[in-house]
Amino acid sequence: MENNNKIYTLFAGVNGAGKTTIYRTMGFDENENRVNADEILVANGGDWSNREDQIKAGREALRRLDSFIKQGVSFNQESILTGQTILRTIEKVKENGFLVNLYYIGLNSPELAIERVKRRVANGGHGIPEDVIRKRYATSLDMLTRVAQLCDFVVVYDNSKAYNKIARYENGSWTLYNEECRWFKLLNNRVINANEGVCMYRTIIELKKDVPTDLLSQLKENIEAAFSNRVGTVKNTGTDPHHFVFAGGEDEFGCLEFGMLCVEDQHDVIPYIESWSWVDEECPDESCNMLEEILISVR
Repeated sequence: MENNNKIYTLFAGVNGAGKTTIYRTMGFDENENRVNADEILVANGGDWSNREDQIKAGREALRRLDSFIKQGVSFNQESILTGQTILRTIEKVKENGFLVNLYYIGLNSPELAIERVKRRVANGGHGIPEDVIRKRYATSLDMLTRVAQLCDFVVVYDNSKAYNKIARYENGSWTLYNEECRWFKLLNNRVINANEGVCMYRTIIELKKDVPTDLLSQLKENIEAAFSNRVGTVKNTGTDPHHFVFAGGEDEFGCLEFGMLCVEDQHDVIPYIESWSWVDEECPDESCNMLEEILISVR
């Protein structure tokens, strides 16, 4: 994307997705103003397993980021999209007049990310514990739905086998190039509709009938908290206090089953759910009911 304005370019994805590779091999490295704590650590002769070295590299990365913003020059950064810091960074660069371009690189499973990181370590690169990668895989994809709506330009790639352009957002609209990419297929309605301000789905939760009445209000709050990144206010559907409805979240169970959401946040809610269904407001025939069996794998 060519523009004379100052641009903040973000390369994002879980560890091992191929963020650095796409930067180096697809012409992005013409922008030498770069923020990457891992590269800083290596350049300083640090040890990726040494906490103190990691902290020093992280501080230097923050110093460079602040410097580029103050100078008003285009720069790029890598992120795994797993914390609130990146949201604050995007807010800060936008406040300082930057355009935000996002290149997100995804993989079809956390196992593939783990395999890629192991390969990198074998070649002398830095490693990440497997349990950390699994959690980051889920969180990174979930954060994509929040980050994309803050960006001026987005390209999503799948790098499970080779870089494959999946979708592009520019001038206020999305273009979908590949409808068969499963990990993005589970997310694309949330990602695309978040940018366009559209919500076409209603999701209905039916709680088990043996849930005590005095627990229903607390469960309602728990449901809102568990899915707070993806839904709005949860409301009762009518006279039955065991039924709740909210907008969005058309394939939450699919995402849970696929390992794309952090299940631990939903443990307080899932055991009480009897069934879950979503309704497509535009295409009711495509609506779906999902029952207890799907929940077994995530308990």
